[in-house]
Amino acid sequence: MYLHFVCRQGVYDHTFLRTPTMGWMFVPLVDYRGGGEEAQFEPLVQHQIEYEWALAQYLGAGVAACYRGYRLYDTEATKALVVKWVSFYKKYRSILIRDIIHVS
Repeated sequence: MYLHFVCRQGVYDHTFLRTPTMGWMFVPLVDYRGGGEEAQFEPLVQHQIEYEWALAQYLGAGVAACYRGYRLYDTEATKALVVKWVSFYKKYRSILIRDIIHVS
């Protein structure tokens, strides 16, 4: 599941050009363009750690992601992950949708 590590860098890089909510990424819940098993999260219950990482990085950064698949959860455990991170986003939305000032 290398895909989400590459996307994290893209999310950060794009914050120099636009607010986080202006960016978006793909979350391939099912095979998309021939990536195979290594490039998808289904079955979600078997990839809970990776799936939570994807939810956390996108919703935690305020990025709108395109979830490509047939469902957002397949068990009560994966539903709890979705509820957790959507609740986080809703709670901190007013902060997450603001401009980011990079300081070095």
